[in-house]
Amino acid sequence: MNDDIALRAALAIGKRLSRDAIWDQDRCNWLGPVNDRFMGTMLSGYGALGPSIYDGTAGIALFLAHLGQISGDPIIKKTALGAINHAVDRYQDCAPTVSLSFYTGHVGVGYAAIEIGHALDRPTFITKGVDILTEVLATDTKDKCILDVMLGVSASIPAIISVQDTLGRDAIKGPLLHWGEQIIASAHENDAGLSWDTTAEMQVNADGADWMQAGEMRKPNLLGYGHGASGIGLALLELGVAFNESKFTNAAYRAFDYESHWFDQTRNCWPDLRYHGDQDAKGVTEVAWCHGASGIGLARQRAHVLTGDARFLTEAQTAYALTERAMQSRLRPETNMCLCHGVCGDVELFVNAHHCGRAQLVRATQELIGKTFIDEDRPIAYGGGNQHQPPSLMLGLAGTGYAMLRTLSQDRPKSLLCIGTP
Repeated sequence: MNDDIALRAALAIGKRLSRDAIWDQDRCNWLGPVNDRFMGTMLSGYGALGPSIYDGTAGIALFLAHLGQISGDPIIKKTALGAINHAVDRYQDCAPTVSLSFYTGHVGVGYAAIEIGHALDRPTFITKGVDILTEVLATDTKDKCILDVMLGVSASIPAIISVQDTLGRDAIKGPLLHWGEQIIASAHENDAGLSWDTTAEMQVNADGADWMQAGEMRKPNLLGYGHGASGIGLALLELGVAFNESKFTNAAYRAFDYESHWFDQTRNCWPDLRYHGDQDAKGVTEVAWCHGASGIGLARQRAHVLTGDARFLTEAQTAYALTERAMQSRLRPETNMCLCHGVCGDVELFVNAHHCGRAQLVRATQELIGKTFIDEDRPIAYGGGNQHQPPSLMLGLAGTGYAMLRTLSQDRPKSLLCIGTP
């Protein structure tokens, strides 16, 4: 690891975000890419960010708060507090259907407020975060997304478990077990294992995705972390282990069984079932956090930690090899550097994998970002043109900065890609 390069890169990004923040009293926000519905069509545009972890002020606040804690920079700390002020004031702007979500809903804002309150010694934010999460845990789940990591509760479960010392174990147990029951009740079971039709939920919240057009032939339920069996299975495993409930642990194993069943021995990959049956598609995963080997590997890493089952370590090692191969071709200036589906999401797999022998990939990522982009004052690649620099956590600058903090050899903040991982 090269801590000097990584911290210098994170500081440069943090200072840029602090410079570009737009203030209103004690709150701040940024301009960036946004999606909005106009005359029945979802359109891409540019405007003020929302409050979420994924592409809003809560995610930026988490990065800046941890960077401020490590660096001691007062302006970065102030901007972190302004960003989380905006998020907690506006958390109800998140779409009601995804309010139970960590990445796109209320849970992420509450979690961020608690984490920032602890990191920057601001008890007021801890109280605000507890209030938000307490409200979420009492919410009726009717007409809410339940299933996946991105829109449902599968990242919210481990996130809430991870702050149980602040919320109180008794306060979270009943609601989380209820969420788990609903996940199991929604499962499809066959000889392969358990899976979920997350696409049905996403069709309401992801208009325009070319692989979800109405009238298409039904495809198998998805694999992967962001929307598939890995993320949901890991949530059930976290629940089963935390509360000693074998029903959830057994269901988790069946979810991993489903994903293992689909592994393509010929192509040596987990197929991307979004494109199942499409003769023009590659038929292989993107090797990303959201879909593919990187996220599947993170889930297997964590499952091995929780259970000690050697099966999960073996499958994680397969994911290491696939992700390493992909990164060897991706570590170049034109490749997307975001957390969700870019290099910074891939490198998280090797940050957590202490003994997998891929430290050189972590160093190469640090050097690419630090030397090629930061030292040369060059726009970081995120797709959408050379000057496209989203400020957000999962799609832009804050996430690249957070990834650099995650590569530090000490003072490393918690993972935001596999929630619950120390």
